[in-house]
Amino acid sequence: NADVIINDGTITGGFSNNGAGGIHINDGATVTLNNVNVDKNKVQNDDGGGIAVYDGATLIMNGGSVSNNAAVHGFFLDNLFGGGIYVEDSTVILTGVTLNNNRYELIEAGNSLYGAAIYCDDSTVTMKNCTVDGNGVPDDPDREYDVYSIIHASDSTLVIENTNFSGNGS
Repeated sequence: NADVIINDGTITGGFSNNGAGGIHINDGATVTLNNVNVDKNKVQNDDGGGIAVYDGATLIMNGGSVSNNAAVHGFFLDNLFGGGIYVEDSTVILTGVTLNNNRYELIEAGNSLYGAAIYCDDSTVTMKNCTVDGNGVPDDPDREYDVYSIIHASDSTLVIENTNFSGNGS
């Protein structure tokens, strides 16, 4: 139930195989990021390469970016969710945020990949004045897995206003 505010900075180079590569928010915490870049983080065999928001938590992000993050398939999971941001039973509000080049990296072919930029389940995600560009996975006609969406919402409320999508992959 912590309230955390981070102003101006970069969270980069994180790696985890148990929760998000960059920022893991859970248990009712509220995290506000003002002009913060979450860049070049990875999670292996779990969800949310850049940010994971769980269990009634709230992420408020004003400006900044979620870029170049990856969910990495190893050898234990069939499915991966949220290359950039993973949201479950929580709330995310993004205003003026750039989501760029979030993706999956495969060590061994998996079954399904959901939400390269954002995956949300039983959550509310609001995006205003955002840019969603260059997210996805490399096109590979021989791949042995399914790819689902740049943004994937399951049993969720997704509000998108004045947001530009371009250059996203499959």
